[in-house]
Amino acid sequence: AFDNLDHLSGDELSIYTIFEGTNQVRILSTASSNTKTEIYLHNQQTTELLRVTNLNTNQATHYVNSYLAQYGKSLDSGGNQCKKILQSGVAGNPMLLGYVLELMVRFGSYEQLSDYINKLSEIKDESQLYELMLKHILAQFTNREQRIVVQETIAAFALVNEGLSESEVQEIFSLKAMDWALLRPYLFSICRHKGMRWKLATEVCRNVVANNIQIDLTNIIDKLATHYENLLQFIQTHKDALGTIDGNKIYQDKQLLIRQVQVLPELYYNSGRWEQLYVWATYLQADRLFNEEQRV
Repeated sequence: AFDNLDHLSGDELSIYTIFEGTNQVRILSTASSNTKTEIYLHNQQTTELLRVTNLNTNQATHYVNSYLAQYGKSLDSGGNQCKKILQSGVAGNPMLLGYVLELMVRFGSYEQLSDYINKLSEIKDESQLYELMLKHILAQFTNREQRIVVQETIAAFALVNEGLSESEVQEIFSLKAMDWALLRPYLFSICRHKGMRWKLATEVCRNVVANNIQIDLTNIIDKLATHYENLLQFIQTHKDALGTIDGNKIYQDKQLLIRQVQVLPELYYNSGRWEQLYVWATYLQADRLFNEEQRV
């Protein structure tokens, strides 16, 4: 079983080829509608496509009560607050409903909770939900310098589709351990992880951040490009005094080159940096590592 394959590229989906001609294995995979993964799976001759419907009222009510119980919280005994929550346009989706409930858990005033629930009930779609989550995150940082760091970091996640690791974020923005510790839980409330890297929860979330972050993205692009360009400026042949090749260092070079190829071409393309993109597109070592989408 492979769960939540939304973020896999066409090349990564080639994992399915190892099962070709194997009758003894049945694969169950999940992906959101209208994603590249769904299209890929739908095009396979032996795939049976099943649509998972939204939560019904009883399921959603149980989900709300169970979710809040994890934090020792509950709603009014009459069920009116729960009914209000279920009026939102995202209540049928467990992931998005979970985000709504997380906002409630973090809300600090019990006296104003009913008014806040009324506000949450007005969410019409996924975009509105992420806009509200972004505002909530930024509202936690009243210090100007901290707020700028938060804006820059979230913007970086919107610019790098492949995601960023925690160490990369700290290096790119020169974050001290204490600053990162303050930022981390809020930032990751709208992210999901893929291996060692984190990326914004969905493509809709990525678009919302890019359009609403209210900060000059040029400066962020410069910081990202500088970091990844300096990872590996050229491929070296690693030999010791006796001429013996150091395989470990060559492997390390390749890993750094792969990371550059994952980030820099898309960054150059989306920011209109055609000269830098041309250098990458014509660099033989990098060309061998491009995936199908990058080649197109």
